[in-house]
Amino acid sequence: MICETLGEDIVTYKTCKKWYQRFKSGNFNLEDEERAGAPKKFEDEELEQVLAENPTQTQEELATLIGVTRQSISLRLKKKTAFYRPRN
Repeated sequence: MICETLGEDIVTYKTCKKWYQRFKSGNFNLEDEERAGAPKKFEDEELEQVLAENPTQTQEELATLIGVTRQSISLRLKKKTAFYRPRN
């Protein structure tokens, strides 16, 4: 029914099965559950503060200071600059 309404490939069979099992057990919480191996979440403000102190830091240095992976820093920086267009 979801795919008929929203289109093919909007949700996988595996995801539907997971939701069905969750709802069948009485868990109607729509928030993602914490996972043991989930990376630490951090706010943009935390990254901006560390960058303001020293804007020449490498992604590796930023990751160490904040306590996350370098990949997390890289992804966050890409999202923050995705719409940046330098002025001519």
